[in-house]
Amino acid sequence: MAVHSLSQNASQNALSSDATPLAIPSVINQEWLKAFQEGFHSHGLTFEEKLFCDLPQPQAFALVDKLYGSDERFAQVFYNYRINHLGHSPEEAAISTQAELAHHIAAIKKAYQSDRHVYAVGYRPDTSDDARGPASSYHPVGLYCMRPVLDHERGQDLLDALNDLNMDAHYDGKKALVHSFCLLKDFRNLHMLKYIFINIGLKAVRDDYAHLFFFFSDSRLKGIYERYGLTFPADLKFRNSQHFIGCFSMTEANLARIHHAIEQMVQDETPT
Repeated sequence: MAVHSLSQNASQNALSSDATPLAIPSVINQEWLKAFQEGFHSHGLTFEEKLFCDLPQPQAFALVDKLYGSDERFAQVFYNYRINHLGHSPEEAAISTQAELAHHIAAIKKAYQSDRHVYAVGYRPDTSDDARGPASSYHPVGLYCMRPVLDHERGQDLLDALNDLNMDAHYDGKKALVHSFCLLKDFRNLHMLKYIFINIGLKAVRDDYAHLFFFFSDSRLKGIYERYGLTFPADLKFRNSQHFIGCFSMTEANLARIHHAIEQMVQDETPT
């Protein structure tokens, strides 16, 4: 995969958080879009993203059951959100967490055949071993959703919140929501997170989005997301919940971040 240098202008603005959104940027190469869609090889693995609906149904449903299991991140986040933000007792939090997990499992499985905004992320190992599985077989380990803002049931709530805070003009342009992001706990590492971040950024370039809005229940990861260029506007929340909302705008600074992340992955492409 060829890696081209950033333009001088893009490099100079890499630390500017107020740069204006660009149209289709020259610093993001069409070759990268294709390469990351087809899979990216590193450290004896090929990272690969697929539409969730393209997975075999047994594999897709097994992934959902694992991600929403009681010992995985979603369960922990849902429980902590109820304790720390809603003031539930431990007993109330445990009961309502199980109900929410069941709701999400049912909703994602129901959308399996029709929702083309849900993405699975996973890998294919070069060689077979007990930890990584059979060679060349695809192992999905995470999900995320990215969709036009009004294609989500909370999309209008987001637009209303922006209007209430007089932020409409600041966030003018085409918007998407990124949500339901989760990796199995054994695969939550910086390399996989960076791979997903690049894919989300390249989709935004491809589809000409100006702003990507992320919403979270877990504020503990805020610092990590800020390192990737997300900002968390003060007071921006859904009217009927305490979920906090971050935004990744397609500024020249953030395009530089995408480019830098790609360069890092390419430079680190050393099979073991």
